[in-house]
Amino acid sequence: MSTPNLTAYALMVLGVIVLPGMDMALVLGSTLAQGRVAGAKALGGVVTGGLVHMALGASGAAAVLLWWPPAFNTLLLAGAAYLAWIGWGLMRLPAGAVALTLTTPPAGQRLWWRGLLTCLLNPKASAFMLAVVPPFLQVPSAALPQRALALAAITAGAQVLVYGGLMLFVGQLLAWSTRARTAPATSPTAASVMATCLRWLPQTVGLVLVVVALTTAVAAWQAPTV
Repeated sequence: MSTPNLTAYALMVLGVIVLPGMDMALVLGSTLAQGRVAGAKALGGVVTGGLVHMALGASGAAAVLLWWPPAFNTLLLAGAAYLAWIGWGLMRLPAGAVALTLTTPPAGQRLWWRGLLTCLLNPKASAFMLAVVPPFLQVPSAALPQRALALAAITAGAQVLVYGGLMLFVGQLLAWSTRARTAPATSPTAASVMATCLRWLPQTVGLVLVVVALTTAVAAWQAPTV
C-alpha cells in the first residue's frame, strides 16, 4: 500500500471518531464537570484504550495474513459487510437524530482509568478495528510492524485531534459562560453549535463508510497477499 491509502485510513477513522459515542461523552462530560485538566485525563485513557484495540486488531489480521493467506479475503469481505451495514444504518437516520448524552465522570486520577475502560469495553470499537484494519495491512510481511505502528499513530492522532479539539472548545465555552454568569449546561450558544454540527454528520459518515466497504469488497476478489 502507498501513502494515499494511509490518507484514506486517516479520513475514515476521523469520520468515525467524530460521531457521538461513549468516548466523546466521557471526555466532554469530564471537561464540563471538572475542567480541561479532567478532560485531558479522560482523553489519555481513551487514547490508551484505542491503542490496545489497534494492537489486538492488527495482530489478529496479521496472523491470518501470514498463516493462512486464502482466508484473508474472507476477512476482508466480512469487514466490508460490517462497514456497509454501519454506513447504511447511519444514512437512514433522519437529520438531527443523533444526540450526545454526557457521562458523569469520577474524580481525580480515576478519570484516566475510566477513559481506558470506557474505550476497551466498547464492543463496537473492537468490531470496527477488526473490520477496518485488515485492508491496510496488505503489505510485505517485513513491513507489517511499520504499517501497524503507522495505523496506531494515525488512530491516536485522530482521537487527540477530535476529542482534544472538542475538549478545548467546550472548555472555552465554559469559560465564556462562567464570565457571563450562564450555566454551561443551558448555554444557548453551545447547544446551537452542537446541534448544527450533528445535524447531517451521521449521513455524511455513513456515505463514506459505504464507499469504503464497496472498495474493500472489490479488493477482496483480488489474489491474496502472500
